[in-house]
Formats: sequence, structure tokens, C-alpha cells
Amino acid sequence: MFQILPRVQPAPLSQQHTPAAKGSLLRFGKIAPKHAPAFFNKYNDEINEFPDLQKYGKIDLSDIYTKRLSSVSQDQFEQVCKGIAPYELRAMRQKAIQGKPVLGPIEESADMFFELYTLHALREKVITAEKVDRWRKAFLPEPGKRKELDFKQFLSQVGQEIPPDTVEAFQKMTGWDKEKSRTLLNLMAAKFILMRARDPKYDIWQKTVNLLKDEAGELNETIPWYSPKRLQVWFLAVVYTHVPFLPMEWFRTALVNLVSNHVKAPVQYKDLMENVYQKQFRRQEFDYLNPQFHSNNDRKRYLKGIELVNEAFILKNTRLWHPKEV
Repeated sequence: MFQILPRVQPAPLSQQHTPAAKGSLLRFGKIAPKHAPAFFNKYNDEINEFPDLQKYGKIDLSDIYTKRLSSVSQDQFEQVCKGIAPYELRAMRQKAIQGKPVLGPIEESADMFFELYTLHALREKVITAEKVDRWRKAFLPEPGKRKELDFKQFLSQVGQEIPPDTVEAFQKMTGWDKEKSRTLLNLMAAKFILMRARDPKYDIWQKTVNLLKDEAGELNETIPWYSPKRLQVWFLAVVYTHVPFLPMEWFRTALVNLVSNHVKAPVQYKDLMENVYQKQFRRQEFDYLNPQFHSNNDRKRYLKGIELVNEAFILKNTRLWHPKEV
């Protein structure tokens, strides 16, 4: 059975060893820019060895941390670094499940949830192209003035336009953390505002339909071609695109069980949702603060390394937080 760490009963989280325990760079708050290279170099050495990331060029987490992340995103990434060490990234890179990398299934399945829930919000008219254009004109600052309005403030302004009963229905549909579900809904709106600011003809419905299928395809790339799991993933994406009345719980249960059995770790729904929540916050915030970049690959050059470390952190901790055989 594939294992990243020995399967032992973990110590309480307050007593567990983390990379921060060896030094003071993360113990007392933010990493100072002058200390960032020393802290992140070992992470750089490992993530630049991952084949899937090499197409984005050499990744320098120190430069990204100090120049491209807001205070909020810095805080989140610091918490991740406290829980995953460079040598653990190396172990994950060197292991494989049926010839496929161990990192990828968690991120891609989480992305499927995001696109499915976005499709739901569009189908229910919570978000429409007309609303998006109105919010863009009312709340999105010009590119040169965006640093004057904090991204969280921008999100809050957009969120106030969504009726409370609509928010409550969305929260119930996700079956997840209420406050984060609300923010995730705001992030969906922010994504479309930023996309249509870049391209006024951006078709929010068709793009989302295509993205759900694309994410299913990317998840299937992490699964051996002969596995029946591939057919299950495709079936979920197609059926939930065209049969809107099916209970979301069926999708959640099927996808979580599929991923858990594939990675041989007790992945839970909240693990996947936490991954997509952090990822979408970083991505929309990055697009908001960096309007000079006009393609998704521009953004991925800066964020893919962080996303890989984040997924590794979640995969490791599925074994620590939910210690059981799958």
C-alpha cells in the first residue's frame, strides 16, 4: 500500500514536529524579506523537480512570497509551510500510485467541486452576466487604483449585493463551513467580474460547463487509463451538467470516495473544500492585484508552486487528522 509517512497514531497537533520547530523564522510571525530566500530555498529545490511544474519555468517561492502575495495569502502559506517539510515533498515526488504521481488527485477533484458549485450558482441565477457587468462597473477599481482598495473589501462589496436568503441556500447546498461558503460564492462572482473586465465577451455559462469537463479530464490524467474510476469521473461531470435536480450529496459522496480510494488516504470533503477555498482566494486576489497579466499561464507561473505545496500539506494531514485504513 502506498504510504507517505509511517501510519502511526499522531501526537496532539500542539506537540507534532513541524519545520518551524527548528528555527525562529516562522515562530514569531511573518518572514522578513531578507530571511525569505534562506527559508524557501529548500522548498524551491524540491518543487522545481516536479515534472508538471517545469513548463512554468524556474519557481522562486521567496520572490513570490515577498512580491506577489498579500498579507492574507502570506499568512495562509506560512501556516502550510509549518505543516509540510521539503523532505516530505521529495517523498511525495518519488512515490507513485499505479505509475501516476501522488499529487494531483486532491487538487483536481477539489476543482471539480468549485466548477460544479459555480454551475449551480449560474443555473439558479445567483450570478448572471448582467449582474456581473453591473458589479464590475460599480465596484471594480481601475487597474492603477486597485491597491487602494483591499481585495477583501472588494469581495465584501460584491457580497452585499447577493441577498441573504440566496446566500443561505448556497451555504446549505455546499454542506460545508458557512462563512467560507459565503466567501466562496463571492469569489465566484469576483472571478467573473475579473474575467469580463479582461474580455467583455467572456461567456460565464459556457466557460463553466467546459471547465467542469476539463477538470474531470485533468483528474482522469492522474488515474491509470485502464481504471474504471476514469469512467466514474466522466459520468459525474456529464450527468451533473445536464441533470440539475440530482442531489449534490450523491456527487460529494461519489467523488470523495473515489479520490480517497485512489490515493489510499482518508480524504474528506472538508479537505477538498479547504484546498479549493485557499486556491480560489489566491487566484482571484492575484488577478485583482495584477491586472498587467492577461493569461492564466501568467498567473500559474506564480501560484502553481504554492498550490503544489498546499496539496502536499493536505495529503499529509489526511493521514494525521483522519488516521484509518481506506
